[in-house]
Parts: sequence; C-alpha cells; structure tokens
Amino acid sequence: RYDPTVKKNLEAPCPTHLRMVRPLTGKAIFHGWRGAAPNPSLPYSSNAVRFEFATPSFDLQHGNRYQVLLEGSDEQWSPWAPEAFKEYTNLHGGAYRFRVRSMTAYGVIGPEDHYSFRILPPWYRTWWGYLLFLGAGSSILFLGHRAKTRLLVRRNLDLQARIQEATAELSDREREAQAQASNL
Repeated sequence: RYDPTVKKNLEAPCPTHLRMVRPLTGKAIFHGWRGAAPNPSLPYSSNAVRFEFATPSFDLQHGNRYQVLLEGSDEQWSPWAPEAFKEYTNLHGGAYRFRVRSMTAYGVIGPEDHYSFRILPPWYRTWWGYLLFLGAGSSILFLGHRAKTRLLVRRNLDLQARIQEATAELSDREREAQAQASNL
C-alpha cells in the first residue's frame, strides 16, 4: 500500500529484471518468475529471439530507459531507449549472452540482468553434414574417374581395332604387291 510518510530514496538503484525470452517462432523458453534451464540450446530454426525486461521503478515510469548488449553479436551497448523489449533475428549458430540494464527517470543506473543461451548450427554446418558433403564429393569424384576411365578404355579398344584393320590392310596390299612382282 502507498504510505506518503515514507521518504523515497530517488538515488537508490532499481535492478533490471529479464521477464521473458522466447523464439519468435515458438513458446517462451524463459519466464522470469519461473526460471529456466541454464544455457538452453535452440535449434537453428529458432534463430530469431525476443527478450522482454522491466525495472521496478514506478515513479515517472515512462522515464525508464534500457540498454542491451548481446555478447556474441553486438560489439557495444545499444543506445538508451524506452522500449522494454529487444528482438534479434538471423542469429548464427553459437553461444550468446544477453545483458540488459536500466536507468530510472532520475538517471540512476541499476544492476544488470543477463541470460545465456546457444543457437545450434544448421544441419549443413554440423560434423555429420561435413561428413555427408565429403562422402558426396568423394562419390562424385570416384564416379567421374570411373566414367573417364571407361571412356578411355573404350577409345583404346577402338584404336587397337583400327590399327589391326590398318595393319591387316597393309599386309594384304604387301602380299598383293609381292604377288604382282613375282608374276612379272
């Protein structure tokens, strides 16, 4: 209840609380009041994430400002903004740590809150995906080499047949020439 006789300390920092984390394509993976599994791993299809946060500073509530930093993606803190949410899309596979801090309307910066999570890589960037590509590439090279070898063997047999034909034709002509020479 409100008691007007209680003196407020306007310079006391108000902590920032992460309220919810959820992929844009699914259910929430974190509710601030329930907690969550530490460092959850999200599939690559859930690489767009929304964070919602708040601070329990109720004086001039519209004067509260927030700053966010996603370690693993951002290089520095965002500018102070009144929005109590942040969305990230197209996150690459890897480990991330979301950090948020707040500033009251009186300019007092409170302690930050954070949340760590991981985005799994897409299937084609996993060890078995690389193994699949290696197998497919090796198979293509093997089949290409085998087809080229068969083509060369076939050409070689054709050339041998032509050489034998030409040799037989030359032998026949030589015999005819010798027969004509002996008849003279």
